[in-house]
Amino acid sequence: MNRFLADMLGFLNIVVASAIIAAGALVGYGSQVFTGRESTGLMIGGTVGLIVAAFFCGTIAYLALIEGHLRTIAEYRGGGAGGMPSPLVRQEPRL
Repeated sequence: MNRFLADMLGFLNIVVASAIIAAGALVGYGSQVFTGRESTGLMIGGTVGLIVAAFFCGTIAYLALIEGHLRTIAEYRGGGAGGMPSPLVRQEPRL
């Protein structure tokens, strides 16, 4: 269940990031409608939305990446990933 929730968080993170970028572009567009510079407002708003999304959703994506690495380490230590040997057993090299 935890693995499903972690995977779902990764998917929802993409959706939220897209929504933040779209909202920034929409606000930028709306702020410039009466001046006749809609495209400039759209670009500036989209850029600001991208920066905000990168900050907040990038942090969540980084935590999801760490979770994936910890999952791989746990599988490796348990010998579940293709029957790899445990890293706790050291084999000495032969001369």
